[in-house]
Amino acid sequence: MNKLKAFIEEFKTPWISVDFYYTAVGHYNKLYDAITMPTLYVLDDKKKIIGKKLDTEQLETFFTNYDLFSKKRPSKKP
Repeated sequence: MNKLKAFIEEFKTPWISVDFYYTAVGHYNKLYDAITMPTLYVLDDKKKIIGKKLDTEQLETFFTNYDLFSKKRPSKKP
């Protein structure tokens, strides 16, 4: 975990990282259905999972479709 923290600090990685099987709240593979490593999750601005287990080749299509879907969905009024 110390090496991971040092890497994050040195390279200022903007993504959420975990140390193999453990996170601060327990086994991440059980919490997030992450059987393989690395596993890519896409989070929205509120850190809600909006996509998971995507290959890097799928990202462009995912974001295009997500943007289209988001624009068609009625916005929630506060």
